[in-house]
Formats: sequence, structure tokens, C-alpha cells
Amino acid sequence: MVDQNNTHYSYRFKKNKYIDRNLEHKRTISKNSQLIIYLGIVFLALIVIGFGVYLVFRKQAMMNGGRKNAKQK
Repeated sequence: MVDQNNTHYSYRFKKNKYIDRNLEHKRTISKNSQLIIYLGIVFLALIVIGFGVYLVFRKQAMMNGGRKNAKQK
């Protein structure tokens, strides 16, 4: 602002950095929303595959009678 005597009154107000951080986090999330969805789907697929591997190993252990290195008859 400049008054009639050509005196400058410039005020700088500090921004609240926490408000800017929250806004930046929201922008980042909204900008990368598809990536987050894909990562969630991949994470669920890995859980399903891991559970399947666990079930296969469990079935093999039950077929071997719970013994390690069991010979097939």
C-alpha cells in the first residue's frame, strides 16, 4: 500500500506452515489417487498369493504326515 506522501506500508504476514502442509498432503493424495488404488490392489493380490502358498505348504505337510523329509511310498 502507498499513501499520498508516497510512503510504503508493506506488511508481510507469515503463513501458517501447518495449513500449507495439510493442503500439500491433500493435493498429493488427490494427484496420486490412481497410484494408491493400484498399490492397494497389488497389496491385496500379494496377500491372496501368500495365503495360497501357505495353504499349499500346509497341505503338503499333512500329506507327509507332519514329518520332514518323508519318503513317498
